[in-house]
Amino acid sequence: MKVVFLDFDGVLNSNIFVLDPKQKAPFFLEDDKMLLLKNIIEKTNAKIVLSTSWREVWNTELSVSKQLKDYFDSFDIEVYDVTKCVNYHRPSEIKEWLARHDVSHYVILDDIIDPWDGLDAHVVTTNLDGQGLTEALALQAIQLLNDSILASNITLNPDDKFCQGVFVPYGITYDDNVETERTGGFGSTGKQ
Repeated sequence: MKVVFLDFDGVLNSNIFVLDPKQKAPFFLEDDKMLLLKNIIEKTNAKIVLSTSWREVWNTELSVSKQLKDYFDSFDIEVYDVTKCVNYHRPSEIKEWLARHDVSHYVILDDIIDPWDGLDAHVVTTNLDGQGLTEALALQAIQLLNDSILASNITLNPDDKFCQGVFVPYGITYDDNVETERTGGFGSTGKQ
């Protein structure tokens, strides 16, 4: 089973939305963020487990619970389960839930920047810039849920060596007038 551990505040809303007094969506959740969440679920077949503090009202008789469920239902998004409270420490709550379920891949959508006690490789931090969930972060979550290599922890020992690379398109500077084939290596600026 694939799982999305979901926080609400800072994930399903942005700072701009929360601070705008004209917004009327339930609990300051944004429709465009819900659509991004729905896309994650549709592309991965993941189940949603609430790790947000809002989980405490999810299965209650309070009107806020009905409003939240109706809002999720309006996007055809189902909540599978909620984490249990473990000393109000989200990493411990997620670990406890994982210990009770057979999970192949999971991602944690949260705005918390604190250490995740070994879960860090699965965290997509959403609110570093106040935007909440974005298309780029949704894509990152989809990749974590669908790729067995990205979804696994890699352990390096102190003497291990590794190489990291970033691949991006490159451009040529406006004054690059080379008319022959380049034969130099990385960083070569000479011509023959």
